[in-house]
Amino acid sequence: MISDGATLTEVSIEDAKALLKELIPLNNSFHRPVYFHTQITLNVAKDDAILELLADANFGGLFIGVETPNIESLIETNKPQNYRLDVIEAVKKIQSYGLPIQAGMVVGFDHDDTSIFQRQVEFLQETCIPNPVLNILYAPIGTKLWVRLHKEGRIVDFSSRRYFSAAEAHKHVADTFCLARTNIIPKLMTWAELLSGYRELVKQVRDWGNFEARVKGMVSRMARPPRVTRRRSRKQTLGFLKFALFSMDKEARRVTFRLLRHTFRRAPFMMQRVASLILYQYVEARRLPFQLQSLDEEIRLEGTQPYQLEQTIFFVPEAFKKPYKDMFPALYERVHQGLSDKSRAQDAMVEVTYDFLTRWGPNFEQFEEQHRAFLIEICDRTIAKENGTMPAGAGEQVKPGEAPDRMAGLSGGQTLVWLRRLAEEVLHTVEQDLRSFRAQPPAPTSS
Repeated sequence: MISDGATLTEVSIEDAKALLKELIPLNNSFHRPVYFHTQITLNVAKDDAILELLADANFGGLFIGVETPNIESLIETNKPQNYRLDVIEAVKKIQSYGLPIQAGMVVGFDHDDTSIFQRQVEFLQETCIPNPVLNILYAPIGTKLWVRLHKEGRIVDFSSRRYFSAAEAHKHVADTFCLARTNIIPKLMTWAELLSGYRELVKQVRDWGNFEARVKGMVSRMARPPRVTRRRSRKQTLGFLKFALFSMDKEARRVTFRLLRHTFRRAPFMMQRVASLILYQYVEARRLPFQLQSLDEEIRLEGTQPYQLEQTIFFVPEAFKKPYKDMFPALYERVHQGLSDKSRAQDAMVEVTYDFLTRWGPNFEQFEEQHRAFLIEICDRTIAKENGTMPAGAGEQVKPGEAPDRMAGLSGGQTLVWLRRLAEEVLHTVEQDLRSFRAQPPAPTSS
């Protein structure tokens, strides 16, 4: 899987191509080829070869974090692979290879005002993305977004609010995925405007007429049939038609048969994939009334139960200090070797340690393997941010107590003493920063 948001190097692209070339004949050897689905970045549109391989390997869909048509918000969320491209043309290019896109879309960025909801609708209709995943921005605890907004007094705690019981959710064939929860106070609109706008966005996107227009547009762009052995399943086809005839409501049934007719005429090789898109839309349309009801309840609660600011106290746990100091030489060497600007190594280690403790500190009990792996991951992210690319050897194992190469002008013993002092200094700096970590009173939202 090529993860959305990862830095794609030439090596990883070539590795992906090599894997796909092996996968194509293997998949075609099966009685019924397997459908695959993956996450990938939008800049895959620049590589015709990998698009052909993905299509011929029978990838029935690509999940891409498109996020938003708002360029300022793409810059805010650090998605250069999106804002450096013509997103609409990139989507069309991918679709032309018979690869449907399931886009992740988000509203609620700091640069989003109330116009973003209609812009999202218009963007999705123009790009003909059939089944987008629609979300409100959420800040997971410990992320840089969460830390920044917490300091700005824009992280709220909704733990005391009641929405729907598990039994009610189950009755409506829905669960917590239907609840449009976000812990962020928006910047350019009120909380109620964010929820109301999102409600209208979901309603319009899940509308059967809008869905039909998007699928027809996508199918009309399909120019290259994937070179996949087609072995139709009569049982599956009859099962789908029976479901459409006897289980769908009138509007859904009419749209289904119009889409099947259009697909058969324009791109018959897409029939099975379009059927899958229809089933996804059917589930979302069935879920829609409960989703709208949950949003209405959230909007109502906003007027009767004002949100409370989340307060989290951060510190350096005692159980963290010793294993951190033991691991520090290897971490420092990893960062020092990876950075282009070696003078940034100490600052980078402060950032690594701060990021770790804002993520794990409040719930930290003892140092475990997951913590070691996370520290290594943060080191690589920090190097990538400083250099603009992932370091060579990212993901290699680091052993506790592993001493780095000698620092210039220092003996081996002097280097270890220096590193112990540096570890103490880094921890002291981070501890001072964490003590000053206090959320300010919630800033008033503005329309």
